[in-house]
Amino acid sequence: MFVTEQMRAVAATLLFGFAGGFLYDVYRAWRRTTRPGPRLTALCDLVFWLVLAGAFFAVLMPVNQGEMRLYFLLGLGGGALCYFRFCSPAASRMLGRVWSKVGALRARCTARLRTWRTFLRRSGNSRR
Repeated sequence: MFVTEQMRAVAATLLFGFAGGFLYDVYRAWRRTTRPGPRLTALCDLVFWLVLAGAFFAVLMPVNQGEMRLYFLLGLGGGALCYFRFCSPAASRMLGRVWSKVGALRARCTARLRTWRTFLRRSGNSRR
């Protein structure tokens, strides 16, 4: 493998580590907002890490023919470290606000659906 190919591979793993950190923040903000129980949390953790491992495998295969090398692990760790050090605090605040707004929108939609359901039940019962 030429040096330029190795540099591209390191850049790809740095970006993947950065993206993985962001996805973890998205997941963490969702968990903070929804507060799933311990069993659902364990299941979601398993699914999250399996999806991330599958995505890593999908990146690793074309870039390095599936071979695991030390600089790949260092690139992943470096990308995640950069994200968590410099971007995570601001992203966590922003994602917390986004999930709160999504939760509020969901609550409003649920309330309206309940109102319509009640209205439809009452109007259906009055015809009988």
